[in-house]
Amino acid sequence: MEIIPHSSNKRLRVLKIVVGGAALIGLGAGKLLWDLRPRSMAVAKKVDLDQFLGHWYEIARKPVVTERSSFKNIRLEYTLQSENHLNLELRYQTKEGRIGQFHADIKIVNAPDNSKFLIKYLPSIFRYLRKGHHWIMQIDPEGQVVLIGNSNRKSLWLLARSPQLDSSIVEEYLNIAKTAGFKLNDLITVKHE
Repeated sequence: MEIIPHSSNKRLRVLKIVVGGAALIGLGAGKLLWDLRPRSMAVAKKVDLDQFLGHWYEIARKPVVTERSSFKNIRLEYTLQSENHLNLELRYQTKEGRIGQFHADIKIVNAPDNSKFLIKYLPSIFRYLRKGHHWIMQIDPEGQVVLIGNSNRKSLWLLARSPQLDSSIVEEYLNIAKTAGFKLNDLITVKHE
C-alpha cells in the first residue's frame, strides 16, 4: 500500500518540473518577443527637405550589412527624385583604396513631416536585403548635423555636412541615441582623409 503514495509523490515532482520548465520557456519566449516588438521612438518634426538634401559625411554608425567597418571617406548624397521620393548615393573607399558606391531609392512615408523613410537598396548584390525603415531622429536647425536610426535600435547613423565634427556635438547626438534606447558599444567611427 505504501508504493502507491510514493509513486504519486514522484509523479507530482515530475509534473512540477515539467510545469516549471514550461513556465521558464514561456517567459524566455515572451521576453524575446517583447524585445522584437516595434517600439515608438521620437522623430524630428517638419524636416525641411530643401535643407536636408545634398551632401553628408558619415561620422559614426552602428554596424550594417551594406557597409564594412573598414570603409572610410563615406559620403552620402540625397537628391529629390519626385514628390515624396528621394535618391541616395553612398560613396566609400575600401582599405585597399578602391572607390565604391551604391544607390538606394527612398520613399518618404510621413509627409509633410518628412522624417520617416522606407529605403530600398538598388544594386543586385543588396537585393536580398529587406526594405529598411529609417527615421530622422534629430536634425539641427541649420541642417548641418543629423541623427538617423530605426525603431528596432539596430541601425544608427550620425551624419554631418563636413567630414570632421566637434567631439562635444558628437557626444550630444550620441546621448540622444542612448536616451532613445540605442546600445553604442559597437559604434563605428568613420575615418575621413
